Amino acid sequence: VDVNHDEKIDFNEYIFFITILQLPEGEIMRALEKINPEEKKASKEQFEPELKLLRKKTALGHKQHSKSFIPDGRKIKTEEKNLSK
Repeated sequence: VDVNHDEKIDFNEYIFFITILQLPEGEIMRALEKINPEEKKASKEQFEPELKLLRKKTALGHKQHSKSFIPDGRKIKTEEKNLSK
């Protein structure tokens, strides 16, 4: 998850990870095969365009691409102990 190895998970890394978790394994495999059929591997730069397409298929991605969706930070819940200092 910590792509830049700074021992912290920033927002972009978090969103990337959450998106991957929402996708069916078969969808991810097909995307990797499309990029590199032999090895089924891709760099972050290679995978990013595919991920953007796949993200639209997730519940959150679909909402974010809907014109009626407006994010509301007031609905985010956490405890103080979960926030980094």
